[in-house]
Amino acid sequence: EQQKYKGLFWLSLGLTLPVALLSMLKLSVPGSLWIQLVLATPVQFMVGWQFYVGAFRALKAKTATMDTLVALGTSAAYGYSVFSLFFLNEGQVFFETSALLITFLILGRWLEAIVKGKTSEAIKKLAELAPETAHVIREGEEVELKVERLVVGDMVVVRPGERIPMDGVVVRGYSSVDESMVTGESLPVEKNEGQTVIGGTVNKTGSFTMKVTKIGQDTFLSRIIKLVEHAQAGKAPIQAFADWVSSWFVPVVIVVAAVTFAIWYFLLGAPFVTAMLFAVAVLVIACPCALGLATPTAILGGTGKGAERGILIKGGVALEKAKKVDVVVWDKTGTLTVGKPKVVEFAVMEGIEKVKKA
Repeated sequence: EQQKYKGLFWLSLGLTLPVALLSMLKLSVPGSLWIQLVLATPVQFMVGWQFYVGAFRALKAKTATMDTLVALGTSAAYGYSVFSLFFLNEGQVFFETSALLITFLILGRWLEAIVKGKTSEAIKKLAELAPETAHVIREGEEVELKVERLVVGDMVVVRPGERIPMDGVVVRGYSSVDESMVTGESLPVEKNEGQTVIGGTVNKTGSFTMKVTKIGQDTFLSRIIKLVEHAQAGKAPIQAFADWVSSWFVPVVIVVAAVTFAIWYFLLGAPFVTAMLFAVAVLVIACPCALGLATPTAILGGTGKGAERGILIKGGVALEKAKKVDVVVWDKTGTLTVGKPKVVEFAVMEGIEKVKKA
């Protein structure tokens, strides 16, 4: 997606810049208006095709979105310019308006794709916590297999320093396991026979044999990943409000444009071209691109940054409500630490060091 929008943006920018320069600087280049037409056409119908598709889908769903307004606004500016060029003896044109608008919108979508990519990197890091292989006892022999080939009931040997491949229960042996990635507990947790272990956590001291009880999407780590993905796909109340505003805003803009044309043409007696020009201006100016881009980008960025720092934000609703939080209560001790005990004070007493650790 990033590569797609990156390519579209540079293509659109490369075609739009000459159009903007010819139009805004009023350069006396032979056939300037025709050059603008040639350059603006692929921007309108190749780069901007996705807005037409979005508008058509919205129309089929009997609603209106920002794509509807973008398609109408840019088409109005482009269409008027073509009409002016062919039928008004090369009158005033606005090719740069539609081309620049599409270019900026594509830039916004490229930036949004970049944010999504960075957010998905957090999910990727979570997924990478699970090891690629495991030492499984099959037919009385220990073999190394890909974790994808594990089945419920498999006996897996976990050595010191290895990550536990799947959720399971200890059947033989004893060790301590670092579960900080799940619980936030800085100190390793002792594991004896009959106790459960979580896939992705790190075995510290001893070796043990575990029986696999959950695999694939049922594991604790997979549920965490699913939670992060669901949080990023969810809509915050403010985003739902923005969508609701869009569904009403677009029809209102269309009505205002029609009323503008009617007033200038029928009441004020302006020429048809002038009245149409003002109606087109209403459609073009009323494209609030940020309304459709700001909220989803903020949610994706916020949940992704939280995941990178070990904070799982359960959707846009929780993210939005967090600003109203006054008091936070933790129901477990020992988790609000940096996870790295260190010497903070010592004293020498009769040749013996007395050490206090944090």
